[in-house]
Amino acid sequence: MVVGDTVSICVNTTQTFQPASSVQICITQFFTNSSDVYYSYIRGAGDIFISTPPYFSQGSGSSTAPYNWANHVHKLFITNTSYIQFYSLNNQWYNGFSGIQTQ
Repeated sequence: MVVGDTVSICVNTTQTFQPASSVQICITQFFTNSSDVYYSYIRGAGDIFISTPPYFSQGSGSSTAPYNWANHVHKLFITNTSYIQFYSLNNQWYNGFSGIQTQ
């Protein structure tokens, strides 16, 4: 991939998305099919680790005050050292993002 390419991922598993070294991605939109942070969320990892809310989640579920990102435009830059993790309870909820490679 090269600078300017669109990057997108959609998963229904718990996993980490970590770009290769020297690659930077600007995430412009997150998405999920769950409205409860207990079932599905995306959180920062590495240098942007978030262990307690706000997680990036869709709504006002039963867990404590997730950041509702469904209606926002984003500019979150991730790299090999500042990356994101997806969580899906029992691999039944989908999470993802789209963005642009900037480096």
